[in-house]
Amino acid sequence: MHSEHHPSARYSAWLADRRGLPPMPGAIGVLANATLVGLTAIKLRALQPGAASSAPLVMLVADQVAAVAFGFWTGLLAAVLTFGALNYMFTAPLYTVHIARPRDLFALMVFLLLAALVGLLSGRLHDRAEAAQSRAEALGILGALSTDLANAETRPAALSAARSQPVRQTL
Repeated sequence: MHSEHHPSARYSAWLADRRGLPPMPGAIGVLANATLVGLTAIKLRALQPGAASSAPLVMLVADQVAAVAFGFWTGLLAAVLTFGALNYMFTAPLYTVHIARPRDLFALMVFLLLAALVGLLSGRLHDRAEAAQSRAEALGILGALSTDLANAETRPAALSAARSQPVRQTL
């Protein structure tokens, strides 16, 4: 029996995906997102000195991409990284983590809440797409097995058809 296809192994992988830190593809996604956020912030700062008003919208898109591609936890971590980048690069005093004005703190908190909500919805979309893919694979396996069993004319042929399904263990 292949351990990676065993239901308990898949459940363990699913459970590990939902505990704290994201799995490796998600970590790669966060790293790519952090790089994108950093480069976007630097470019916005260089091209438009007054880009503070458009920066959150641009960076929210990057957070959503991370959540759709890698799931909720990655999107949430990307939102926190973006929060830090916005604070550091676009909130007075610049290039510090200090927030001088309460309205800036409020704006950053609203951004973080919005990014987390968008990440939640996008992450759920990601999870549902994966679940649908898994169900489609299982139905394909059941369909192939049903066809083989229906085409079997004798009991030994049916047993042989059932044994010949190598991917049957994924169910």
